[in-house]
Amino acid sequence: MLIVKNTTGTLISIKETGEDIPASGQRTIDASRHHMYQKEATITEMTTNINSGALVINDGINDLSATKAFAYLRQRFAEGIRFKSNPERLNDFISKDVQLAIEEVRSISDPLIVPINLIYNGTLSNGNWIGYSNLLPGDNTPIIVPISGTFTGFTWSNNDTGPDFALEFRKTSTVTSPFFTWTVVNTQTANVTLPTPQAVTAGEKFFVKYIDQGGNAADAAIVLKFKA
Repeated sequence: MLIVKNTTGTLISIKETGEDIPASGQRTIDASRHHMYQKEATITEMTTNINSGALVINDGINDLSATKAFAYLRQRFAEGIRFKSNPERLNDFISKDVQLAIEEVRSISDPLIVPINLIYNGTLSNGNWIGYSNLLPGDNTPIIVPISGTFTGFTWSNNDTGPDFALEFRKTSTVTSPFFTWTVVNTQTANVTLPTPQAVTAGEKFFVKYIDQGGNAADAAIVLKFKA
């Protein structure tokens, strides 16, 4: 932030910026105009008034001494550097300066999500371990967590319209207690988000067990979602 204060009882005009600092008042310079005050010509024009204390530069927190004021004005921040946004360059940005454009990207960028697809071709039976493929039973060929982060949820789909079942999710081994159990009735498809994401480590073993509770599921596909 940049604030220019006038400590005198007389209005001070800055020709280079075309702005007036009111008597015994101040102007808050928004990001789109910072570059005008960073120009060497503007700094030169304000030098006498800054050195005399007639103009005081504030960084949004503190009034700066003359030496610090000149150093602050000469810094080059992303804030205040113009950024050509939509519609000039058709890039869908709203921001008009680099600082805000960077923050805009951060606000809309999704964290890395890594999916793992699990397939079971045929009718599932109670106690089946669902792995990468039913050709690779999930208890003998464990799923390996691809990234350190969290297991956030999964999608479920199968060929039958109304199976009743549960899925148990375990880490480390098939005999550890499930950290999450999903129990459903008459469910063909679903998109499930864990109430509490489960912390995972890259390379960790992961297991999914099918528990039959009525009509059997068949030709099932699960997509596990891991978030960095």
